[in-house]
Amino acid sequence: KAAVQKDFTSGPAAKNVTAINTAIGHLGSLDALGKAVQTGDVKKINQAVNTIANETGNPNINNMQLAAQAVGDELMRTFRQVGASDSEAQQWQQKFSSANSPEQMSGAIKTAAALLESRIKALNDQWKRGMDTEQGFPNLLSPSSKKVMRSMGIDVGDGSDTGAASGAGSYFSNPKAEAIKKQYESGAITAEQARSQLTALGQ
Repeated sequence: KAAVQKDFTSGPAAKNVTAINTAIGHLGSLDALGKAVQTGDVKKINQAVNTIANETGNPNINNMQLAAQAVGDELMRTFRQVGASDSEAQQWQQKFSSANSPEQMSGAIKTAAALLESRIKALNDQWKRGMDTEQGFPNLLSPSSKKVMRSMGIDVGDGSDTGAASGAGSYFSNPKAEAIKKQYESGAITAEQARSQLTALGQ
C-alpha cells in the first residue's frame, strides 16, 4: 500500500493526475472558444484565445486556428502520457483535425472528454486495487476540472469515482436524489449504494 500511495503522490500516477487535470482545463478553454465563435462574440473569442496562449505558454497564439492546434497538440501528448490506446488517440485526432465548424469542434471536445474519463476510471481502479478499498483516489479532479466535465455532460461524481452518481445531476429538483448525491460526494455512501438508491427512486 505504501508503494501505491507513493505512486499517487510523487510517481507516474501523480504525474498522470496532474496531466489529466491540465488537459481538462485546456478542453474547457477550447469549449469556451468554440461557443464564442458560434455566437460571433469577438471579445469572448479574443479572451479565449488569450487564455489558451497563457495556458500553453505560447505568446505567438493570436487566432482561433493556432489556439485550437495548440490545445490539440497538448491533448495528444497527455493521451500518450496517461496510457490511452493508439486507436483512441488517433480516432480523436482525426475528429479534431477534420473539425471545420464549432459544432464539429464540440463533438471532438466531447470525444476527448470521454477519453479522459476512461483514464480517470483506470487511475481510480488502480488505486482501489492497490489500496484494497471501494473508494477511488480522493480529489483526483480539481473543482474546476469537475465543472468542465459536468458542462460536457459527464458526471464525475466527486472526481474519485467517475459516473457513480450519474443521473443525479439531471434531477436537482428531486430533493431525495440531491441528498443521495451529496451523501456520495461526502463519502458517506459508496458508488454502488448511490446507484442502487437512485435506481430505486426511478432516476
